[in-house]
Amino acid sequence: MREMRPALNCGPQMKTDIPSTTTSQIRCAVYTRKSTDEGLDQDFNSLDAQREAAEAFIRSQRGEGLVALPERYDDGGFGGGNRDRPALERLLAEVRGGTVDCVVVYKVDRLSRSLIDFAHIIEIFEKRSVSFVSVTQQFNTTNSLGRLTLNILLSFAQFEREIIHWRNFERLTTEFFRRQGYEVDLGKGRKDGGVDVRVWTDREAKAGPPMMLIQCKRYKDVVGIETVKAFWADVHFEGAEKGLIATTSSISGDAKKLRDVRKWPMSFAESDEVHRWARTMWRLAPEIDEEE
Repeated sequence: MREMRPALNCGPQMKTDIPSTTTSQIRCAVYTRKSTDEGLDQDFNSLDAQREAAEAFIRSQRGEGLVALPERYDDGGFGGGNRDRPALERLLAEVRGGTVDCVVVYKVDRLSRSLIDFAHIIEIFEKRSVSFVSVTQQFNTTNSLGRLTLNILLSFAQFEREIIHWRNFERLTTEFFRRQGYEVDLGKGRKDGGVDVRVWTDREAKAGPPMMLIQCKRYKDVVGIETVKAFWADVHFEGAEKGLIATTSSISGDAKKLRDVRKWPMSFAESDEVHRWARTMWRLAPEIDEEE
């Protein structure tokens, strides 16, 4: 059986690319979750609705070999902030045991609302070549945009665990501002002159100097005066309106004082602020709705 990879459908679904030549069965487990037990005693509840949507997707792909497993993996009354959910643990055990080829959910946040847990679960799927499908969202790792989306999601988890690679930190920062509606260019990485990201208000504005330059510092140590002075020279040289230093640590008090005394149009995004970016991006990337 060939490995399944998520692929973008022409409709608003996150779905798996299934080779048309596949003839063997692709065993699909449907996972559902609701954070409260309100309404679960109804004849047709939220878990039933989620499963119905997932099974409809599976039936639509019957010609490609998809078949829904009869076992139900329903976590009613369990939040998505951790993995302490009986149905999820049963599902992961089946994945490890090799009896599931594809996991189907109604939307991403049914599987997890935790960045770290999401990454862990995806790692378990990948080790067993198990595909992941959300029937209401877009997720496509067969093209460059889809791979970027997956890498961004997993980068959020890396950031939360404070093990993010410096280049992924730059990519995360770039994507954060892009999703705010700005035109953004990511630097080369190495030998980029200390400017990691350039930001313009829109595409037309790219004919002129950047609105903002961003320098990303994946440091454990405090960012000091010399770094701030050197970056200000870059901002001034390129004619940017302002500068921003984003860091996984903090900015020294002396560096902030120097910025204030010289009235440089420069701002700082320290660890807490950048963590907020990551959490915001996690919500925006899969377009997760409020908890149900």
